[in-house]
Amino acid sequence: MSAATCIYCTKSKPLEQFAHTEHVIPKAFSKGFRGALTLTQTERPSVCDDCNQRFGESLEFALGRDTFEAVLRLQYGAKPAGEAGDVGQSRLEITLPEDSKHGPLRVEFRAPPSGDQPALIPKPQARFRRRAGGFVCLTEEDLVEKDPTKDPEIDTDEVFIVWSGDDPEAGERVRATLSAYGVKPKKWTDADDLPRAGTTEVEIEIRGIVDQVIARAIAKMAFNYLAWVSFGFDRQFALRDDFDPIRAFILHGENHWREFVLFPAPNILATDSEVRRSTQGHLITLEWKRFEGIASQVSVFNDLTYRVALAKRTRGIWRDIGSGHHYNPITMKVEKLGRTPLSVPGTLVIP
Repeated sequence: MSAATCIYCTKSKPLEQFAHTEHVIPKAFSKGFRGALTLTQTERPSVCDDCNQRFGESLEFALGRDTFEAVLRLQYGAKPAGEAGDVGQSRLEITLPEDSKHGPLRVEFRAPPSGDQPALIPKPQARFRRRAGGFVCLTEEDLVEKDPTKDPEIDTDEVFIVWSGDDPEAGERVRATLSAYGVKPKKWTDADDLPRAGTTEVEIEIRGIVDQVIARAIAKMAFNYLAWVSFGFDRQFALRDDFDPIRAFILHGENHWREFVLFPAPNILATDSEVRRSTQGHLITLEWKRFEGIASQVSVFNDLTYRVALAKRTRGIWRDIGSGHHYNPITMKVEKLGRTPLSVPGTLVIP
């Protein structure tokens, strides 16, 4: 009976237990691309079904729904607008700009009532004036732990209560919570002129966090790519003990994520800048620098870039394993990146 060894749990298992396809770039972001990089039972059996399922239910689930990359899925149509309500569970804070009429009200995505663009609705919240100028908003969840009367920066003389029609009782709940804190404003104001979901375009600001789970999901893409690249010249390469620390981090969350993931990292393409992007496609690279170890760079939709230290110390004879791929959103093909001789070492470009 044929067998293979999983690059994560390092267990040797029958080949039948590698039946599920492991995508280098998760399927949530790479669906529809021809030539998508995959680790499969027939060509590159590298990730067992148990690890594949564990990652799908935890790391990839969070990456695809609760990150800035998840918002980009909506923006670029990789996630249907009808599923917009799944985006932004806990790691995202979406607000109207502070200098706008209703800023900084907190909002969340919802499926559109009509059309193909995600809708935005306000979270249940209270808006207060800051004594130093401007406003501050506390959501219903914030008010569970924060008493606005204890914050000297908050003026509680006037309270603006906001909620959506999806939860008509939310306004009263927020008001009751504030009353329990002893808030006795001179004026209660309910929102009645907010932009209606699906009828008006509004500018939003998005703040997100990178935590242990998200960093592990990014690192998994990088390690999958190393396995994909190295399988062609050494099937055992990804199983070397040089990679035990990153393996334990991805599988079990051992050590803090900043030990392995640099964020934000420099742009991958030589032709990109802070204000210009050559592509909106995904980019992933691999390099082995002498005396610096093996690292990968990952950029979903070529927006935020992460650098993953796969092995800080390596043994054995150095070899050039440099590689890069581009998920081209125009051709919907996965293409190898080229190098420009204008810099030393050559910088990656789209051929």
